[in-house]
Amino acid sequence: MPREIITLQLGQCGNQIGFEFWKQLCAEHGISPEGIVEEFATEGTDRKDVFFYQADDEHYIPRAVLLDLEPRVIHTILNSPYANLYNPENIYLSEHGGGAGNNWASGFSQGEKIHEDIFDIIDREADGSDSLEVSTIMSASTTTLRYPGYMNNDLIGLIASLIPTPRLHFLMTGYTPLTTDQSVASVRKTTVLDVMRRLLQPKNVMVSTGRDRQTNHCYIAILNIIQGEVDPTQVHKSLQRIRERKLANFIPWGPASIQVALSRKSPYLPSAHRVSGLMMANHTSISSREAFLEQFRKEDIFKDNFDELDNSREVVQHLIDEYSAATRPDYISWGVQEQ
Repeated sequence: MPREIITLQLGQCGNQIGFEFWKQLCAEHGISPEGIVEEFATEGTDRKDVFFYQADDEHYIPRAVLLDLEPRVIHTILNSPYANLYNPENIYLSEHGGGAGNNWASGFSQGEKIHEDIFDIIDREADGSDSLEVSTIMSASTTTLRYPGYMNNDLIGLIASLIPTPRLHFLMTGYTPLTTDQSVASVRKTTVLDVMRRLLQPKNVMVSTGRDRQTNHCYIAILNIIQGEVDPTQVHKSLQRIRERKLANFIPWGPASIQVALSRKSPYLPSAHRVSGLMMANHTSISSREAFLEQFRKEDIFKDNFDELDNSREVVQHLIDEYSAATRPDYISWGVQEQ
């Protein structure tokens, strides 16, 4: 039985990314902007019901909840060719429509007033799922669920090896090739080794991390999801080459290995590349910045003091310290030393 995934799209960024995400999934599964399966996709072996469910008229609807305190982005979605794709009951817009103004405290205060309405939407969507897995992870990381093989057919199996301790659970992603330029695509070589090597390059990682001269940051764990025409022997040779060239620096207290999951590509979506790859990695590099505290003082929750902010800062700082400790050989005994 496939496990369903509900996607929560929050705010301007979440809904803009989510809109592109559903366009991509519709293309990969042969579903039109109106939710109708294209004629060429009726005999597919893919699992559409991981991310979609069927209405009474058998058109597909995303398992998605769209939330925003400001209406502009969601109105753009509802005026697009994909307007009829979504369940209107799963779209929530704030009544005043003023937004949070990029102020976390403002969004938090408004969220307290509307959280019951939002949880009603989420609960209703969850009730329509027979075997709910999680929310939310994006397209390439779920290909082994939607185009299943012999292994890695659920998210727990995918990410369990990436999180050795409960607190060190923040993952970063990389993807290659990203280019859509056909002139570049026609000369780019996408072997398994090339893709796995590129995934380790900072320019292909979705987050930027500053260099820390005092801490030798390293990988805790890596999972590469490789899509396309792949011979397993190529994977073994590529891992051996990466190990020989020491292209990835791993923690000294755990296994220095890159795990690989193989996945088929969508048969409905043309691709200029023979092989593509997604990296999910747990890495010790975390950076911090100063915040603009004056905007927080305007909200009731921080009007008198910053106790909650200070407590949260301590939690985050403790997490940063633990990630730094993970770069050292004595990390296993770090928690005992702290006590």
